[in-house]
Amino acid sequence: LEQGLGAHLVHRTYGGTLLTDAGRRLVGAATPVALQFEALIRAALGSDHALEGLIKLTLVEGLAPLAVQAIQTFRLQHPKVSFELDSANRPLDMSKGEADIALRTVRPASQGLVLRQVGTIHFGVYGARAQFGTRAVAQGNELLSRCDAVVLGGELQGLKESRWLAARARAVVLQTQTLSSLMAAVASGVGIGVIPDELAAGDASLCRLGTCTAVPRKALWL
Repeated sequence: LEQGLGAHLVHRTYGGTLLTDAGRRLVGAATPVALQFEALIRAALGSDHALEGLIKLTLVEGLAPLAVQAIQTFRLQHPKVSFELDSANRPLDMSKGEADIALRTVRPASQGLVLRQVGTIHFGVYGARAQFGTRAVAQGNELLSRCDAVVLGGELQGLKESRWLAARARAVVLQTQTLSSLMAAVASGVGIGVIPDELAAGDASLCRLGTCTAVPRKALWL
């Protein structure tokens, strides 16, 4: 990462590693989730000379739309920097060069990584606005028990929010392995689903019905 970007991020000593000023700026928190990625990289790589090189970024699939917005804004200022985006659910090994930067909702357990909580994602229960947006709806478990549900399946079927909704909805009618397809199914009226508020906020076809009480929020780790 340092060679590709032309910025020293750590001082390596016999006693371990210490962050340089650029490295400390990289792990400094930016509050809005949509701007975190852009702000952290810009702070870490900011210098007077032109930046160029490849940045390998891994993140949970649901955060990809926010990252793409930040990448586009960043490249307008630094057109010679390119990105490789991996939104697979499998963890990548940063020590083997599989990724330079990772954004995850689970705190990494690997040793030797510079780690910082940079934000929080909030979760709500959503339905199609065409179904719920123009009439009063029941609240809480009374509402959930009357609705079919769309949940994450496959590698993600054990997520607490999916199990919570499945146990309260009338029936699970669709399991999908990506958050983007879950959001599309909910917006189409297939069923209700648990969706991050930060992503649903920009989708006028979704209507927030309540909070996912089992997982109201998750920390975002860089």
